[in-house]
Amino acid sequence: ANTNLAAAGGVMAAMFTTAILYKGKVDATMVFNGAIGGLVSITAEPLAPSMLASVLIGGVGGVLVVIFVPLLDKLKIDDVVGAIPAHLVCGIWGTMIVPFSYT
Repeated sequence: ANTNLAAAGGVMAAMFTTAILYKGKVDATMVFNGAIGGLVSITAEPLAPSMLASVLIGGVGGVLVVIFVPLLDKLKIDDVVGAIPAHLVCGIWGTMIVPFSYT
């Protein structure tokens, strides 16, 4: 259940973040990457967090994806599908939150 909740949190957070950053327009590819970011964020320890914490962990992953995709573009790092923000950045976030996720 926690894995699915983290994915849902990533989708919702990415959707709201893109709507805010792009003046009401939701970018579907960012939302899909937000789901992946949420899944990667929770994968380090999916059993320990509560359901609410899982949504929040995935939500932060979704926001990180939306922030880091344009950042990599500005740095001229070629990442066509957004794999670096979704896997590297959210993987680091998920690993760092593990000690704080025990309930």
